[in-house]
Amino acid sequence: MLSGCSSKEPAGTRVTVSDFRYVQLPDGERQFMGRLHNKTKQTIPYAQIDVALYNRSGVQVGRRKIAVEKIPANGSAPFKRSVSTDASVDGARVESVLIP
Repeated sequence: MLSGCSSKEPAGTRVTVSDFRYVQLPDGERQFMGRLHNKTKQTIPYAQIDVALYNRSGVQVGRRKIAVEKIPANGSAPFKRSVSTDASVDGARVESVLIP
């Protein structure tokens, strides 16, 4: 599980990301998938996941943002986003989670 953070609280106190995957589907489409967990007693209306993209050599070749809406209190929400880039991407890592 990857920890999230906000500007007002220490990392991992409000949200975590689990089951994060970067996959290529049979039709060639590439996607990020995973779950964002809300560890608070209030619904989080919006969160933004910042993901770094890496090539085969481990060099960062880009970044993407994933919006997740309505994460229920003490619950979780799935997310999925298509990856559109001309760069050769062989891996991805969650860098942070922003909760405005």
